[in-house]
Amino acid sequence: MLLSLREGMMDQNLKGALELSGADACREYYRDWAATYDSGFAQGMDYRLPAHVAAAFLGAGGLGPVLDVGAGTGLLAERLREMGFQGQIDAADFSAEMLGMAGQKRLYAGLFQVDITQTLTLARVYRGIVSSGTFTAGHVGPEAIGNLLQVALPGALVAL
Repeated sequence: MLLSLREGMMDQNLKGALELSGADACREYYRDWAATYDSGFAQGMDYRLPAHVAAAFLGAGGLGPVLDVGAGTGLLAERLREMGFQGQIDAADFSAEMLGMAGQKRLYAGLFQVDITQTLTLARVYRGIVSSGTFTAGHVGPEAIGNLLQVALPGALVAL
């Protein structure tokens, strides 16, 4: 995970998130964390992974439409836009509250509350799939990648 651990301490919210077990615990945790995620964790811990994923996706020639998986509050979409990406971006996240925060930023064409460990039935297919911080301890494992590929066009670029 690309972040700066200021003062040598891991953010307590991050620590708790990495220790989650089960869908209900995850849903509750992010419900409670959504309002302070950007100002507390992302800014306070100098969270850089969204910028690195955005740069990798664009550097490899990534095109839209793009599905931002585990979009959270929209940090990855913000970085994509800052780097000049003008294509369509949709957000997919497990947490309604995190999607609500992302929606306020007006970066996304569509917001989808979904569980990516289950079969996805989205309105469109994608030329790009991006994700930062979703495939990690206490969250989602590699078993969900097959579900994502079901909504990817042949030749789609995936940046995780």
